[in-house]
Amino acid sequence: MPCGVALTSWVFPWRYLLPTAPALSSGVGSDVLAGLAAREIGRDELVLVVAPGHPWVSRRRHPRAAELAATSLITREPGSGTREAFERALTEHAEGAVALPLLEISSTTAIKAAVVGGIGPAVLS
Repeated sequence: MPCGVALTSWVFPWRYLLPTAPALSSGVGSDVLAGLAAREIGRDELVLVVAPGHPWVSRRRHPRAAELAATSLITREPGSGTREAFERALTEHAEGAVALPLLEISSTTAIKAAVVGGIGPAVLS
């Protein structure tokens, strides 16, 4: 079964977890280089993704920011716009330190496969 199909019912929209989650720029992170202009052309949404058998699926409420911050997640590589936006949102909304990543992967498809395989939850854009 393709990863996208297996994950479709098990995503938690980020707006329910962190209502002021930031928009992402397209693959270049959140900073604009000196001398360049930036213009928003669209917005993206971060979603928490877990495997169908993960304990968070059967809960009545979505995990809170503090719980996400304390959980080691599968993340994108350092420097990824998705990871930067996620870490910035957690820093703003969760008290305390953010857990170290469970696994760092540079491919969204590989992250989906790791989640479906039960390795752990992830945040995707």
